[in-house]
Amino acid sequence: MSECALNITATFLDDPAAAPDASCIAEMPGLAFSLPSEAAEIVLEPFTNKELGISGLVPSGWTEVQPGIFARASSALDVAVLQVSVGPQMSVNELMADIAKGYGLAETPEPIGERQANDLTWSLYAFEAQGTVRDLALAESAEGTLIVLVRSASDERDALYEAVFVPVVDALVPLE
Repeated sequence: MSECALNITATFLDDPAAAPDASCIAEMPGLAFSLPSEAAEIVLEPFTNKELGISGLVPSGWTEVQPGIFARASSALDVAVLQVSVGPQMSVNELMADIAKGYGLAETPEPIGERQANDLTWSLYAFEAQGTVRDLALAESAEGTLIVLVRSASDERDALYEAVFVPVVDALVPLE
């Protein structure tokens, strides 16, 4: 809190009936709002995580906040996140049911399609949870079920789907 605001608050608390000297407000800097701008071009770079046992592509400049979880964090309000991981050795349907339950969804989403990449068959899902759009791809492999999840704001979902989700799905493979 600024010195000006502290002084006004202290004056009010000392005598709520008296008008405080608020002349310092004119000298305070204005608020800076971060408005959405055109999305920057996304460049993908190779990624390997031996602990997770996966290799593929991730967006350059996004921060790995936990193993396999990358946040764009272009502002405090940016919700764009990519997760790449290997789930337990279970069917796509079983894992999707667990994921739906974890997000508190009333029903397990149905696949919206399939994608073939690197000898893997990916089941594709799209759903909304906790106020944001999620694109999810699951593929069974000998090492476990591969997972690609992109969380985005609805107004940039299509752009992130094409620039991040699809290429990451196409490139993700288990390490052998």
